[in-house]
Amino acid sequence: MRPLLTSVAMSACVAAAPALAQSQEVEVGASRTLSARGAIRQVIVDVPGVIDAQLQGSRRLQVQGVRPGRATVTLVSSAGRSSHVIEVVEAGTIEAAEFRRRLGEERGAENVMVERKGGQYILMGQVGDVATHNRIVSAARALAGDKLADQLQIAGNQMVAVDVRFVAVSDTTLKSLGFNFSKLAGGFQSALVAPNGLNGFEFNRNGLQIDGAAPLQNAFNLFLASRGNGLLSVISALSDTGLSQVLAQPTLLARSGEQAEFLAGGDVPVPVPQAGGNGGVITVEYRQYGVRLSVEPYVLSNGRIALKLAPEVSELDYANGVSLQGFRIPGFRRRSANTTVELGDGESFVIAGLSYASSNLQDGKVPLFGDIPVLGTLFKRTQDSREKLELIIVATPRLVNPMTEAAVRAIVPPPPGAPKLSRGIVNPGSAEKRAASFGLSR
Repeated sequence: MRPLLTSVAMSACVAAAPALAQSQEVEVGASRTLSARGAIRQVIVDVPGVIDAQLQGSRRLQVQGVRPGRATVTLVSSAGRSSHVIEVVEAGTIEAAEFRRRLGEERGAENVMVERKGGQYILMGQVGDVATHNRIVSAARALAGDKLADQLQIAGNQMVAVDVRFVAVSDTTLKSLGFNFSKLAGGFQSALVAPNGLNGFEFNRNGLQIDGAAPLQNAFNLFLASRGNGLLSVISALSDTGLSQVLAQPTLLARSGEQAEFLAGGDVPVPVPQAGGNGGVITVEYRQYGVRLSVEPYVLSNGRIALKLAPEVSELDYANGVSLQGFRIPGFRRRSANTTVELGDGESFVIAGLSYASSNLQDGKVPLFGDIPVLGTLFKRTQDSREKLELIIVATPRLVNPMTEAAVRAIVPPPPGAPKLSRGIVNPGSAEKRAASFGLSR
C-alpha cells in the first residue's frame, strides 16, 4: 500500500463535482474502500482532517475515519470524475443503529433510543409501562448480553397506595381454644388445619375448598382466597377478641417504580469503641428498632400491580445484651421477610410464618420466711410463662389518582358563600379581613 497525498479542493473544484454524490458512513477508526471506473489520477477532499486516504492499486482508494464530520471525496480518473460523501461517526454508531432497528420490532419501542459508549449499548428514552420496559430490556439483553445499560424511563405518574397491617397472633392461645377462620366472613374463604390433616384443597369459582380437619389442634396453617375485604374482617375479629395485636397499620403512597418506607419505633444509642484509641475513645451510634416496611410497587400494563415488599419487626432484647465498659448494650430480636408478588387492584396477600417464642420467669417469696435456709423454698414461688407469637403481614395495594378541585367539591360541597382556601392564603388584604372571610374574628 502506498500513501496518496490528499489535496484540498478549491471552490472551483467543488463546483465541478457532480451534484449527486454517493453517501456512506464510516466510524472513527474504521475504513471503507472506494472504487473508480478508471485509473485514479487525483483525489480531492473538501474538508481536511476528517478522513485519511490511501491508494490500493490503481482503481481503489481506502478512506479511514479520523474524527466525526462530513467530507466529500472526488476521484479524478481516466474515466471521469466520481464523488463520494463520507459521513464519519463515533465508533459503535453503526452497530447501535442496527441494534435499534432490530429492537424496534418490539411493541412499544417507538421512543427507545440506543447509543453505544465504551463498549456498552445504552438504552434511553421512555416507555409506557413496566411490562413494556421489561419486555424491551429482555429483548435487548438477548442481543447485547452483559453489555447492556438500561436508562429507560417509565412514562406516567401512576400512584399506588399500599395498605399494610402488622398483626401479632398468639399461636398459643389459638391452639388452646381451637379456631376456624372460615366461620368469620361470608366473602372470605380460609381454614386452619392440623398437621397431616390437610387432605386436599381446590380453587374454583366458589372460592377455596378445603378438605381437612378443623379446628386447629397442633399447628397454625392459614389458607386464603379472598374475593372481598373479608381478610381485614378476620384480623379485626381476632383483635377484638384479644387473640391478636395490631402492631401498625400504615398506608404508604408511592409512584410506580419508586420506593416508600415506613418506621414505627425508635432509636437506641449504642456505644462503639474506636480503633486505635486504646479503648478510651467511644462514639455513639443509633440503631433503629420497631416496625419497618419498605414497598416498591410497579404498575403493569393490564392494571395489575407487582409489589416488592420488605417488612421487618425488631425489638430490644436486654436478656441477650452485652456489657461494655459499664454500658449495657441490648441485643435485637428481629423478624423480617423480602418478597415480590403480583396482585390485582384491591387484592390482599398474607406473609405468615414469622414466629418466635418468648418466656418469662418470675420469682416470688414471702418476706423473711423465704430467706430461711432449706425451709425457705417452701415460701418461694417460681412462675414460668411461655408464649408463642406469629407475625402476620397483610398488604393491599390500590391504584389511586390525584383528585381535581371539582372532584373534591362533588364529594364535599362547600357551604354557600364560602371563599376558596387559596384566597385565604394569598389574599393581600389585612389579617382581620382574611379571617372574617372564614367566619373568624378576634
